[in-house]
Amino acid sequence: MKIKRLFRLASAVVILTAQTTMAETVENHQSIRSAAESFMATEVLASYDVMPTVEAGRLDSRLKLAACEEPLETSLPPGGRMLGNAIVGVRCSGTKPWNIFVPVKVSLYESVVVTANPMSSGQLISAGDVKLIERDVTRLHSGYFSGTTDVVGKKVKRTLPLGAVITRTMLKESIAVKRGQRISLVSGSGGLQVRMTGVAMADGATGDRIEVRNLSSKRVLEGIVLSSADVQVGM
Repeated sequence: MKIKRLFRLASAVVILTAQTTMAETVENHQSIRSAAESFMATEVLASYDVMPTVEAGRLDSRLKLAACEEPLETSLPPGGRMLGNAIVGVRCSGTKPWNIFVPVKVSLYESVVVTANPMSSGQLISAGDVKLIERDVTRLHSGYFSGTTDVVGKKVKRTLPLGAVITRTMLKESIAVKRGQRISLVSGSGGLQVRMTGVAMADGATGDRIEVRNLSSKRVLEGIVLSSADVQVGM
């Protein structure tokens, strides 16, 4: 009985020693993930001046990489993105070198303007209709506003629900040129520009296409509203 107990004890010691030795020769997955997260957080902070939330993806449990006796090296692959779903290269330059790409999710939370009340199409936005709320801006592909003063006084193009992130495409721009207003017709580009006096034949916001009349030739042209005084036309 004593011999069997001693044999079992010896076997347990051998197995434990083997497991410890293996653990010491394999790079810990958490150290790889931490290196990737730290690198990306530093890069994003330097570029956007906002501390991001970075979470590295889980590595395959079957992945066994040699423990690195040198500090792990990290890099952003050529053409790699820094926000949203990204990739970080982690490399070991030790005696048993290896290289791996770690998936990371980068979130960037900033204050954005959202509706504080449901809004109807054509409604004028007042200060009480909007508020600031923290959102992950990496998901806001259509853009956003960071200040309520950017939208107050403008009209919405369509019905908006409570909590909707307001984007530029949701707003009606203020009228820059009114029908019957005298404006400058601008033709050409760069250093070669011709200006003539014209009159707007319709209301138009900046960027709108409207018809204008050249007061010299009496021709009706189509132009793009540049400002409250200028309309770009092709002569």
